[in-house]
Amino acid sequence: MEVYKTKAFDRLARKAKVTDLELREAAREIREGRIDADLGAFLIKQRVSQGQGGRANAHRAIIATKDGDRIVFLHLFAKRDQENLTKTELDGYREAAKILAVVPQSMVKALLKTKEWIQIEEPHEPEGVSE
Repeated sequence: MEVYKTKAFDRLARKAKVTDLELREAAREIREGRIDADLGAFLIKQRVSQGQGGRANAHRAIIATKDGDRIVFLHLFAKRDQENLTKTELDGYREAAKILAVVPQSMVKALLKTKEWIQIEEPHEPEGVSE
């Protein structure tokens, strides 16, 4: 599974102190089918924990995904700052998610090269460690 965040999302996440570890956890929940809200058109809303605050202090992430093959974190907001997306925002993210669902791998590579997208790497096990 490929997990990415946009450059804009990365700025929001750093400001909110949401780490890649917390994003990987949200991605794992999505892969397991534990989705907080299906917004249609390849778009979901998922709670993302922030540090020690757990789900109580969670932020909401707007994520484009198609069958869990590729997850792209698009937008992040704190519920205390914004209850939900406006209709205009939701429509815009749905259109973006439809496009992202069919983006070819060559375009993904170009987005990574220009740093418009950042891959959220899975943690690697230290050498010599096995399960």
